[in-house]
Amino acid sequence: MKANVAIIFLIIAALSVNHLSGQDADSARVITRFRIDEVSKKAYEISMDTSRMELFRYNPIKKQSFTNTFLGNSGMASQSNFFWQRKPNGAFLFARPYEVYLHHPYNTPHFNTRKPYTELKYLTSGGRDDSEQFLSALHTQNINQYANVGLFYDLIASKGVYQRQNLGSNHFNLFGSYRKKNYQMFASINTNKIQAQENGGLSSINDFKEQAFDAVNYDVRLDNASSVLKYYSFFVTQKLDILRINDTDTSNVVRKTPFSLQHTITYNRYVKNYNDQINPADTSGVYRNNYFLINEASDSAFHHKLSNRFSLNLDFAKETQRLQIFLKHEYKSYAFKDPATLTYLVNDQNKDTVIYKDHQDIYHDVSLGGQYFGILGNWEYNANGSFFMTGYRQNDIEANINFIRYLNDKNNKVASADIFPHKNPIIL
Repeated sequence: MKANVAIIFLIIAALSVNHLSGQDADSARVITRFRIDEVSKKAYEISMDTSRMELFRYNPIKKQSFTNTFLGNSGMASQSNFFWQRKPNGAFLFARPYEVYLHHPYNTPHFNTRKPYTELKYLTSGGRDDSEQFLSALHTQNINQYANVGLFYDLIASKGVYQRQNLGSNHFNLFGSYRKKNYQMFASINTNKIQAQENGGLSSINDFKEQAFDAVNYDVRLDNASSVLKYYSFFVTQKLDILRINDTDTSNVVRKTPFSLQHTITYNRYVKNYNDQINPADTSGVYRNNYFLINEASDSAFHHKLSNRFSLNLDFAKETQRLQIFLKHEYKSYAFKDPATLTYLVNDQNKDTVIYKDHQDIYHDVSLGGQYFGILGNWEYNANGSFFMTGYRQNDIEANINFIRYLNDKNNKVASADIFPHKNPIIL
């Protein structure tokens, strides 16, 4: 982990240290920031605050919501106490409690800046037994007036309050964009790795109730268990505005039509591993159903998805409204260890045993859909639907309608309502 931190610092130092957090007054005019919407694949400009306000909100879960449930120390599994902020239909079951920490294509910042921009953040808290450390490093710069590249690194290291809660979380993001006339492209590569000790909870709840001694001395149910979650993604979206030549003009002036073509390719790969050494003298009952009769618990799950999406877009009303028709193909693969029961003969009698086998499912989901979204005054709305023609969801119909009402401006939301709610409503 220390080596990773040193490498990040060296790269950033070699590139530039022209601008640190807390920019000059003209930074808003020098730097423009974008983010890709997950539903529409459209790049939206978002505000950028380079002041030093709200430094106390260093924990990602505190940025998500002011009320959350988590396992006690930063980087551990968590969820918002607001039900509408949860993602119950996430692609990978074991990644859902860690979504708020992960770098992915739709929380990747993209920039256009006339000057190199670098931002470094470091925070440490707690004592030697329960320390937490946060490191964040961002650097971006334009190669020319059209192309931008950058890298973003996050690190969380926390020891926790109880025994065996050590966690190391590393997240790295390489991003780039190109925007010129009728063509634009946004791309990102993300790598995430969360390594954590697993303690299985307290052996005795009475220790917690009586608080007879320090929390770090409470007995826990697991002594050697650990887990690793890995998530990798690759993302490219390209949009080409359709041009036409004005035949009535002898100068053959090229004009942009309201139509555009867009292609988005996304690859996501998730891996979850769990390992533990089973003590024969263990009486905690954690592994009471040990079908393999071995002294090791080892399990893993794997999921990857390759998605291609082609769309025809119609932008009108000064590009505040968009009508979109798209065709999408998703290649999905799931793999995990599955108990297999076998029967064999011993002294002419049938016996059975259980061993594990690797199980894998592969699906090709092809869907045809449409979407209409836009902004009208203080109203923002989004309606979309899809029909699945092949694959695991063949003949399924998915429909979503979402609208949001703002007070005065889009930064002051008063109320919102969902009809067939989508898990990620568009909020500009």
